Amino acid sequence: MVTGPAIGRKPLGGPGRYTAHMSDIPLHDLSTPTVTCESCQAWCCRQEVLLFDDAGVPARYIEEDWTGTRMRRLDDGWCAALDREQMNCSIYEVRPWVCRIFDMAGPECLEERADMKRAMESGDF
Repeated sequence: MVTGPAIGRKPLGGPGRYTAHMSDIPLHDLSTPTVTCESCQAWCCRQEVLLFDDAGVPARYIEEDWTGTRMRRLDDGWCAALDREQMNCSIYEVRPWVCRIFDMAGPECLEERADMKRAMESGDF
């Protein structure tokens, strides 16, 4: 609700109160995420991915130790299943459950991207 004089509008709800028309409200396009497949850069593929009964993940991408079973990561921190040429998952159809529920442009995605940007800017990457 907008308060104050509005030219050509009738007060609603008492003196000094006016309605806002839809044309007065700024619109924001929320249908398109700020991160798309084309702009992703696969930053989530640097996270540790624990496996929970993920049948179908090829054994060459799995490592296990006393702390549990996880996706194997390369020496530089990237997931071993990441296709470095395309920067996408080479086992997408059988990717782990954790990867399936990770929302592109969701809070965790945006946080990971911000962390990576800070690391790159500070030279820690």
